[in-house]
Amino acid sequence: DPYQPVEEKSRITRRCLEILSRTDLAVHILTRSHLIARDIDVLKQMPSVEAGFSITTDDDGIRRIFEPHAPPIRSRLDALKTLHEAGIRTYVFAGPLLPLDPERFAGMIAGHTDEVLIDKLNYPFKVASLIRKSGLADRITLQAMRENAHRLSDALAEYGICTSIFFE
Repeated sequence: DPYQPVEEKSRITRRCLEILSRTDLAVHILTRSHLIARDIDVLKQMPSVEAGFSITTDDDGIRRIFEPHAPPIRSRLDALKTLHEAGIRTYVFAGPLLPLDPERFAGMIAGHTDEVLIDKLNYPFKVASLIRKSGLADRITLQAMRENAHRLSDALAEYGICTSIFFE
């Protein structure tokens, strides 16, 4: 993620983007940060740019458990909307897919993204104690994640949003 908190003052990513904007290279950015919206002026100068947001749940309580230092979901959604409205191709990376209400999540991102990529929690053993301590063990099984992924894909299809699921 090029938009770490220090980026707000250092502006290193912005300077890199300014250099890249003078090339014909395709630029793909994946972030959890709303700071990317600050650089819309540079992004719009690029011939090929795509901005993705990691949004793993619709529940800030769950986000605080698994992503305690990441920006709130609302700030990511606002930045996603801002970039999409500016004509920048956007996508959401729902990975790892954490417990969520798939239909609510789909409604939150509808109209602000071109595509959604859905991935499972690939290394649950790394956060096993966190899962147990949070009381979410029954909601973070492979079967539960798979069911939510398909429900989310179906809900997004109703909005005309293409999804890719990386479970099977």
